[in-house]
Amino acid sequence: MIQPRPRTIPEATVARLAVYLRVLTALADGGRSTVSSGELASAAGVNPAGLRKDLSHLGPCGVRGVGYEVRTLRDRIARVLGVERSRACVLVGMGNLGSALADYAGFGSRGFEFVGLFDAAQARIGQRIGGHTVQAVRELEDVVAATQASIGVITTPAEVAQSICDRLAPAGAKSVVLVHGVGVSSRYLVPLAERLAPEYRVYAPDLPGFGHSDKPPRLLDVPGLADALAAWLRQAGPGRAALVGNSLGCQVIIDLAVRHPDLVERAVLVGPTTDPRVRAPVLVVRGDRDPIAPRRWVREMADRLPAGRWAEIPGAAHAAHFSTPDRVAELVRPFLDGDKD
Repeated sequence: MIQPRPRTIPEATVARLAVYLRVLTALADGGRSTVSSGELASAAGVNPAGLRKDLSHLGPCGVRGVGYEVRTLRDRIARVLGVERSRACVLVGMGNLGSALADYAGFGSRGFEFVGLFDAAQARIGQRIGGHTVQAVRELEDVVAATQASIGVITTPAEVAQSICDRLAPAGAKSVVLVHGVGVSSRYLVPLAERLAPEYRVYAPDLPGFGHSDKPPRLLDVPGLADALAAWLRQAGPGRAALVGNSLGCQVIIDLAVRHPDLVERAVLVGPTTDPRVRAPVLVVRGDRDPIAPRRWVREMADRLPAGRWAEIPGAAHAAHFSTPDRVAELVRPFLDGDKD
């Protein structure tokens, strides 16, 4: 039986727990009941000793000679990461992809609950999909207000996606795009997205090969990911926007700002891993326990930028956006609104 975690979990371990959660969820969806430490470690890209050390923060987890119970360990990690809390979502666009997402039972185990399905086609209105009745898109705003839905999933054709997003976002709100790091997906950015959504039009796409995005035909490097993000911003996203990234996401944003400067209004780099050389206003955020982005380096980096500044969050490490989303949001809001440019 898994016991409650006895101590604070290091933030580097929290990041790896998110990867373990994704692997365990896939195993559970495939009908697996148990998994060995070696198999789980291999799928997550870590060594078995490191895996066991990470899971030791949760208390006793496995059975010698048997391994781990997939669903039990998945649910325990989900509780630790806070993704077991149900988040109300609406889904707009009930074509093949939208219908498949609405009918996918795995979303519930990932902490997301659809509270409304919508489409503009009269033939689809009234259909039952995944236990919900498809409603007319004209009802969208009323349902969002009544259910306090904080996440919108848009699977419409690209030419109408932006108009749907405009209806979901606060009137006149600025566009903010959140870019995740390596080994995780946009779900890792949900806590920060929820803090910013009441005031901004927030997007959190999965980069190619991550989360629910399709795998590209080849492994993309940072420029490849930046080009894919640029294409999405121009075709289906908001176009020019403020971008907020963590770790690898910072590298993608920096490359985007250098080679596609028309798309980057300003940038927030949380725990950056490379030195930016951009002209857009930049806010660099680090946790005072971040071993990857040292204070002196961050300060010097911000000083060299034409419109740079930096801030530090006490007690946070590399993934401050996940562990201290309220504090990050407090720092980000005035910067996004353009103070002291």
